Amino acid sequence: MKRILSLCLVLALLFTSILVSCKETEIPKINPPDIQDPGNNTENPNDKVEPEDKFVPISLKNQLDPAPVTTRCYYPVYTDFLQSLETLKNGIGTAVNTPAAIRSELRSLLRSAEDLGLYYDYHDQTYYTNGSEQYGAVPDADSFGGGEGYSQGIKKYVFVVTNDDQLHDVLKYAKSGEVIFIKGDIVIDLADYMMAGDIDGFQDKKIPYEFVIPAGVTLAGERGVDGKRGAILKSSSYVDIMLTLEKGARLTGLVLQGPDTKNNLGNITANQSSGILVQGDDAVIDNCEISGFYKNAIEVTNAKNVSIHHNYIHHISGKDSGLGLYLNNASVTVSNNLFSACTTLIFALGSDTNITFQNNVEAGSHPGENFFILNPLRETDTAYTKARAGIASLVCENNTFLSVATLASVKGIPTVLLAVRNNVFAYDEVYYDFDLASQKNFDASVYKERVQVEKNVWNILSPVILSKSSDGPQTAAKETMLPYSIQNEGTITPFTVVEKQAVAVTYAQNAKLTVLSASYYLDEDDLAYFYLDTLFQLEDQKISSHAVKMIQSAIDSIGGYTNYTTYLYKNMISLTSGGKTYGATGNEAGNLGGGEGYHQIFTTGDYVVKDKSELLLALSKAKSGEVIFIREGTIIDLGNAKEEKINTITLPAGVTLASNRGFVHEDGSVSTGAIIKTTYNTRKELITIGGDNVRVTGIVVQGGDPGRHLAHWDRCHAGTGPKLGTNYFYKLPVTEGIHCLYNNLEVDNCELSGFSYATIYLSGQDESASTGHKIHHNYIHHNQIKALGYGVVLYQAYAEINHNLFNYNRHSIAGSGWANSGYLAHDNVEFGASVSDYFDMHGGKDRKDGTDIAAEYVEIYNNTFLGNNNPYNLRGVPTSHRTFDYN
Repeated sequence: MKRILSLCLVLALLFTSILVSCKETEIPKINPPDIQDPGNNTENPNDKVEPEDKFVPISLKNQLDPAPVTTRCYYPVYTDFLQSLETLKNGIGTAVNTPAAIRSELRSLLRSAEDLGLYYDYHDQTYYTNGSEQYGAVPDADSFGGGEGYSQGIKKYVFVVTNDDQLHDVLKYAKSGEVIFIKGDIVIDLADYMMAGDIDGFQDKKIPYEFVIPAGVTLAGERGVDGKRGAILKSSSYVDIMLTLEKGARLTGLVLQGPDTKNNLGNITANQSSGILVQGDDAVIDNCEISGFYKNAIEVTNAKNVSIHHNYIHHISGKDSGLGLYLNNASVTVSNNLFSACTTLIFALGSDTNITFQNNVEAGSHPGENFFILNPLRETDTAYTKARAGIASLVCENNTFLSVATLASVKGIPTVLLAVRNNVFAYDEVYYDFDLASQKNFDASVYKERVQVEKNVWNILSPVILSKSSDGPQTAAKETMLPYSIQNEGTITPFTVVEKQAVAVTYAQNAKLTVLSASYYLDEDDLAYFYLDTLFQLEDQKISSHAVKMIQSAIDSIGGYTNYTTYLYKNMISLTSGGKTYGATGNEAGNLGGGEGYHQIFTTGDYVVKDKSELLLALSKAKSGEVIFIREGTIIDLGNAKEEKINTITLPAGVTLASNRGFVHEDGSVSTGAIIKTTYNTRKELITIGGDNVRVTGIVVQGGDPGRHLAHWDRCHAGTGPKLGTNYFYKLPVTEGIHCLYNNLEVDNCELSGFSYATIYLSGQDESASTGHKIHHNYIHHNQIKALGYGVVLYQAYAEINHNLFNYNRHSIAGSGWANSGYLAHDNVEFGASVSDYFDMHGGKDRKDGTDIAAEYVEIYNNTFLGNNNPYNLRGVPTSHRTFDYN
């Protein structure tokens, strides 16, 4: 019986205001086939569907105090979060004029990044006591999810590591019983080794590499010790498995952060990352924070006596995956963990799987339909011969569930025991939709031995104790109950939650974003949240005086603005002296970087698409002069990690590919535009230009590798490294956004980021240069691998590059220096973060062609460089001219 509990959606208003008018042809949606097994549907199709309007969520009373969670990983909707920070900053001293109001607004913002639901109200009230019985999650000496004050941490160790090279080496030599320790709150990115492969024994071919904790070895950090939040082990790019635990290995006191964010929610499962693989008996994972792996946080396969306890497991949120734990022929005890924003808590399969799920808290922010999914075997059950058999056992006792979801999707009935005992559920039993006896292939006898549903407390506002019985009423006794449920004796006093209202604040208007963006890479990790949390804790006389500066620091850290806002707010992006303007200014087409206010924002097209299949169909039909418009909010991932490829799209000659970046809706919200992206990294471009006169406008083009990979370069080329050379360097895939060999490409009002080689590559064919390229009013950032990392790179090509915002590129503009090439760069702004020169043109020495030629011409004028790096490196002599004026 399936009850739909979603609240009614409000229909969006249809806008008729069109900035660019084109004939619209709607591409019919191609629906995927139903991959469910119709022969294994255990639900009764005749069951009554619960009315949608009966469910009323519990209101949060504590709107001020934080929950005791030790965390370094936050997942807000970044555009909303930054806009709210900007609005708060601007309101300090006016709309927000007291320390209490500042704290209230800060707490509201931090909560939006945490997603801890009702846990803010009930973190210290997770269980009831009635005589000798206890219901719900009962804490031990340590907090749910571990963290502050954790009592089972490591104090003695053999090895200390501070980077990925050291961890790679020590894992080879550590022996059973030894401890590898990562001190403090440092951050180690493991992506280099996982993408490029092992260095040991490397000669020519890539050697796949995994970080494996050997049998009996402990890898430990200091999460919760003396205020420390734990070192972060992360991957800045897609990863299949981050860490593997062998027999008896232990992982404790660390933060494991995957690369997946809310832009990855709709990814196919193949493009979602996984955190930890346990493939040995007696392994332990405790006191860790694990997040950002949208496939699964922890996989345990063919392992017994595994213990997973006192972890904070959150934002494991893949739409079609998002598994907190994936258990396959595994015996696992899961206890004292805090779960939040996991699509499914446990997905279990295999005849030898036994699960004890005890004293855990689900925080109240569960996005999925089920807490547990019990997958079937091929065989039918011996007693219920029309049903599939499943795992051996699941014992779910003394847990607290603060969200609503189907308790368990039982696709295969456990062959030994399915026990649900002494748990607390925030809402009435009817909303959890767990009644096997009413489902097809079962009857009431299932509650005699095989399935025990006993002494659970439902509805924390008006608690009642219920059990299932084969003698219970076939028709529910109350509308809040399910069939076969009976009420147990005992009176439960509801939890008391002290109401703490947020301070009412009314802003005159919402602030605008400093830069319109849909791509955030958090180069400074959790520093922004440290600023905000520190500000929250300041005493009254300091919080008001420090608020604007610290909030701005948080904004700069999240946005990746480096020095931009410092000069922007001083009106120093450009200066005027003696009637001359120095630096970059906007023009009649729009602001620097495009976005809101841009003069030509598309809102429709000849083909209007909203997914990958529709885009491919439109591309197969579009002719010169036509527009393919991708609807706002669409995210199209062209990569496929399972197939190890990118499904490159080709834009035909004369076609415009558009979305509506910068469009302002009636409610004041601003569109960031549709996203075309790749999660998987391989040496192939995302978009190929298939002819002359193509335009790409108003779109986010997003790669999967925003990292600098400085250590990777050192391994290949530094004098102190193993000197593996160019061959190993290119084992880390270099990625590319837009590849063009034709004339007159226009890329405007786009955001382009995350490509290790280049976002835009321009060249010609058959020794002839391509001409007429215009790259303008874009935000181009985070293309920065050492040795490559170009925003725009030209080989045999000529381009005008203007009114762009640049940051975190190794070279924002670079050229190979061929005699038939050149660029004009004006009115661009460099925010300041780069590992090399901002603009560049190679010479003959770089090409090794025996000349000193550095292009035909280079004209650089009226640009603003806000960092300390060399603004321009000309490595030879142009055959015609060069200028560097009014910058």
